[in-house]
Amino acid sequence: MMKFLTTNLAAAVLTIPSLFAQGPLAPPAAPGPLMKSLDQIEPRIPISSLPFAIHSPGSYYFTQNLQFTATSGSAITINASNVTLDLGGFTLSSIPAVTGRAIDSGAGHSLTVKNGYIVGNTTVVVSGTAPNQMWTVTPAGFEIGIADFSSASHYHNLGIRGCRTFGLLATGGGNTVIDKVSVSTNGQYGISSEFSSISNCVATANGTIGIYAFSGGVTTTTASSNGNAGIYAFSGSITNSTATSNGHYGIFANSGSVTNSTAKTNANTGIFAEGGSVTHSTATQNGVNGIFASSGSVTNSTARSNLGTDLVATTAVVAFCKAGSMTVSGALTGNLTP
Repeated sequence: MMKFLTTNLAAAVLTIPSLFAQGPLAPPAAPGPLMKSLDQIEPRIPISSLPFAIHSPGSYYFTQNLQFTATSGSAITINASNVTLDLGGFTLSSIPAVTGRAIDSGAGHSLTVKNGYIVGNTTVVVSGTAPNQMWTVTPAGFEIGIADFSSASHYHNLGIRGCRTFGLLATGGGNTVIDKVSVSTNGQYGISSEFSSISNCVATANGTIGIYAFSGGVTTTTASSNGNAGIYAFSGSITNSTATSNGHYGIFANSGSVTNSTAKTNANTGIFAEGGSVTHSTATQNGVNGIFASSGSVTNSTARSNLGTDLVATTAVVAFCKAGSMTVSGALTGNLTP
């Protein structure tokens, strides 16, 4: 019986097909694409020559550095809403004879401009030593870097310099975001905006005002060596910002607030608050006053080593401040005068 089972088992094993070494297998077809391309998700339109007019919503991008040479008109004109313009790390420049704008957008258009440089031919020479400096402006090239009269626009990761008047002019209304924009050597204003959020920006050696915000907030921003005010907020807030060596005011807040900010070596007053509040801020080595508050309040702030009076408050409430010298007509609480 055992011999019969063994013989049958051996025969069964011999008849089982080999489980190994089946020979070469035909390779399968190449796998199909699992993801859509960028152009399938958001079709993009290249810009490779100037002037260029945008009449339809969509995404547009630079393919190379471009220089505008026409003596009139704008390099890029935007006549549509919901437009994204990606400079792709390239530069939009002008020759000195240009008098038009680099990017011009009319009212009612929301747009995004990002990732690149706009360069005119204006020069701003700063001479002297702070706080006694002079600014000499020689206009040439683009009139304005970006002129936008719309709301709900977004400007991100841009460098704008050498324009005759404004680097970035955004006056269309609310919900505009200006982030990581550097403006320098523009003939008048670096950034001028209405009802905007401005953050992580740098304004250097512009002819008059580094950053002007009619309303909204200015946060984590630096303004230095501008011909007039470093940061000027007509209303709204200035937070975590620094203004140094500007030709007049470092920080000017008209009926707004200044918080956690610093003003140093400006030619006139470091922090001027015409109403509103100054909190946890510092003003040192300015040419006239350190902190001047006509009304409102100054709290937990420091003003020292300014050429005039360190802290001046007409009707403002002053509390828990440190100042080398004070002229205070309003309430005074818990202050330290070293």
